[in-house]
Amino acid sequence: TIDEYVGTPLTLVNVQSPSEFKLDQVFAAGFPGSVIESDQEFIKLIELGEFSVPDLVITDGTISSHQKVFGEVLAFVHTAQMSGGNSGGPLVNQCGNVIGVNTFINTSTDGVRNFSLILQFLSRSMVVPRVSARECK
Repeated sequence: TIDEYVGTPLTLVNVQSPSEFKLDQVFAAGFPGSVIESDQEFIKLIELGEFSVPDLVITDGTISSHQKVFGEVLAFVHTAQMSGGNSGGPLVNQCGNVIGVNTFINTSTDGVRNFSLILQFLSRSMVVPRVSARECK
């Protein structure tokens, strides 16, 4: 368990019109294993079981499009680089609000596509997030 204060929860954006986000700058955050495996805090966590937080890995990019993945869930396709371990991390806009949850990478002969689920999927799980009331400009 975590017995200490570790930060402020991020605010979520209620995405009603995903097409309005096209070409917006975004940031993917997470702890991809291939990047943090040499981080001293990560090594302490794994080898010694000490509570420590590795350095957060943040990459930037833009929203390329939105589409339904697996036939039902809306997702943003974006260019912020992701690696294995980014899944579950936030996709954040330039105002620091979460607009999606990083979920998977699709690599093909014509390039890499990074997907972040649009937060509408939370309502199916009966999760009621704190949604931003302010507009990001």
